[in-house]
Amino acid sequence: MSKSMSGIEMTEECIELFKDMKITTKGADRPRFKYAIFKLSDDNTKVELEEKVEAKCLANNREEDEEIFEELKGKLSKKEPRFILYDMRFCSKSGSLKEILIFIKWCSDEAPIKKKMLAGSTWEYLKKKFDGLKKYFEASEICEMCYNEFADVVER
Repeated sequence: MSKSMSGIEMTEECIELFKDMKITTKGADRPRFKYAIFKLSDDNTKVELEEKVEAKCLANNREEDEEIFEELKGKLSKKEPRFILYDMRFCSKSGSLKEILIFIKWCSDEAPIKKKMLAGSTWEYLKKKFDGLKKYFEASEICEMCYNEFADVVER
């Protein structure tokens, strides 16, 4: 397992989940996960899976997808950074289905400085490990976790 510049590595479970989510956004016949939340381990040596949420149904409009995203936002803490893979799926304004796996770094301005520094260096490492993603977002305040802004970027 390779490590980030800060010495943090990612668990194999995280890598396998990413691969599964990447494949299932392409229509494979597997359980489909809507999002996964990753965190730094308590000893700050690795990135580990905190939670994965299976898609109950395939949302095809912004309103349904946004409801799920709002549920996700409710799970975020101002004291702990998180890394999120989110399977964004909605019909665009032109009527085409947009389906893309996005990656989000959540690190509140209220998080302890050491955690912010670790989250920053780990973010670059994770972007390399989660290869093939096209959309990355960072948020440090909950108002920056705006589904419609993310969807607008995806739609472009």
